[in-house]
Amino acid sequence: MVRRLTVLVGVVVVLVVFPAAADTTADRGTLARDIIDRAGVRGGLCVQLGVRDGRLSVALHETGKFLVHGLAAEPATVEKARAYIRSRNLYGKVSVE
Repeated sequence: MVRRLTVLVGVVVVLVVFPAAADTTADRGTLARDIIDRAGVRGGLCVQLGVRDGRLSVALHETGKFLVHGLAAEPATVEKARAYIRSRNLYGKVSVE
């Protein structure tokens, strides 16, 4: 008799889209917690569109068990965000393209 093992993997995706002004907020930790509270999830994949400097991306990761993938339009912005993320030793858990 062949036994089959079925594994269900749940993936929660939180898509974060904010205008440029939102990424200049002084307290990104508060903003990140508000985003996550409103989304009602505590972990999963978080995709952030319009990354500026990587600080909100890091704050989103730090709110819970999130893998954060940020997207930025300009190569210089990507490099700036990656530099910040690397300075926090979080690249991999938080990434930007």
